[in-house]
Amino acid sequence: SKAWTAVSLKMSTKEALALTENPEELKGLQYMNHERLLLLAGGQVLKKGEEIAGGIGVSGGMAWQDEELSLYAKQIFENQG
Repeated sequence: SKAWTAVSLKMSTKEALALTENPEELKGLQYMNHERLLLLAGGQVLKKGEEIAGGIGVSGGMAWQDEELSLYAKQIFENQG
């Protein structure tokens, strides 16, 4: 899932996807752990301060829509008291 991928890699799924396109970075990552790893835009790591509190994955729209909505949800989560 997108949320699991973001938390596992400690970065958004969009960032992880970009790294797989660079031969010097993580090329081939998209072929590992094919049952859970999902490198599509829309997955975010949720933090409280510096600690990872969880993840969120948004699906159902175009990639840019999933990314935008997941960033919005992340912002709301991280800014709540």
